[in-house]
Amino acid sequence: MLKKLREVIGADTVIEPEWQLLLAELGTVYEDKARLVIDVANCVISWANSLMLLAEDDSYSEWAEELLERVNGRIKVYFEVRVEPGRCYRQPANHMSIADHES
Repeated sequence: MLKKLREVIGADTVIEPEWQLLLAELGTVYEDKARLVIDVANCVISWANSLMLLAEDDSYSEWAEELLERVNGRIKVYFEVRVEPGRCYRQPANHMSIADHES
């Protein structure tokens, strides 16, 4: 996936999840830590697919050019997460969803 993204946008992509921070924030949400890894990987895939679609769409060509100028040939992806009180996180088979928690 990232190799194809590089071919499309002409820039390297660095993705280094800070697992300790992700676990600190989401450890109580994910009983199965392997599911957390799968969900993070799915986020990366979705992000990469979205960026490729934008880069290939001529109507976003100015945006894509500006992006490439700003990243100087390298895009680094960061994950930021937080668990909000009053929200319930469920883990369906294919993805994580957020629903309002009823007290």
